[in-house]
Amino acid sequence: MIKNYEYLLYKRFFLSRKNEGYISIISWLSLIGISLGVAVLIIVMSVMNGFREELVSKVVGVNGHLNIFSQFNEINENDFNLIKKNKKLEKININPIIETQGLLIADKDSKGIFIRSVDSNYLIKRKDFINKIIQGSIFSNNS
Repeated sequence: MIKNYEYLLYKRFFLSRKNEGYISIISWLSLIGISLGVAVLIIVMSVMNGFREELVSKVVGVNGHLNIFSQFNEINENDFNLIKKNKKLEKININPIIETQGLLIADKDSKGIFIRSVDSNYLIKRKDFINKIIQGSIFSNNS
């Protein structure tokens, strides 16, 4: 498997002669350092790639790729149907949401929040939401 010139390079740089003992040590330390560096780089890239995929799936799972807002704070049913009938958007999942601001107050603390209402049929189709419900259920659109 190892060719003759590869063996000669190995012998020259990794096996020391009697008068060049430190060259071998430096060569071995360099080889170990480069090997560790490459291994760490591969591991970090693998972890970050998995983290990126997980992050994108979580963020896009809750928020859409595109949000359309009305200038007058309302998109009526006719506007929504007009957007949904666009031929370029046939294969895209379009769902209306209602979003508003709120204020939570408990004891002497208060926090500003965003309240988002999504169609329950959309949530039922999304298995990642349904599988995470431990107790309770999704409100229906009529409640």
